[in-house]
Amino acid sequence: MLHYAVESALDDLLCCWRAHQSVVSQPETTIRQRGETRTALDHARDRMHRLRVALYPDADERAAMVNTVWCETLDMAVHLRWTDGDPARPGHFLCPCGLLVAIDQPVDGASERAY
Repeated sequence: MLHYAVESALDDLLCCWRAHQSVVSQPETTIRQRGETRTALDHARDRMHRLRVALYPDADERAAMVNTVWCETLDMAVHLRWTDGDPARPGHFLCPCGLLVAIDQPVDGASERAY
């Protein structure tokens, strides 16, 4: 069973993919229309990927984890990676729900060079 946030992100991804396929298959569409649907598809794909990594990381992704925190919005533990860091605010990481989370100390063995 998938988490409700992942189900929602997957539904959005499928809707965006279908909308993009519909626009691309119509010969009278403009480049702007194709670009808009492609941008929406890319955002949906990025959201789904961030949630998947945060909630269900594989072994290689676990090696790059900075810390695991409890997300009140998603109501579950999420895994934060170095790539989720906010370049403007060192020590802050972007949670999949969109909030910034301050991390004082990385988990033992976590290395910024891992990713």
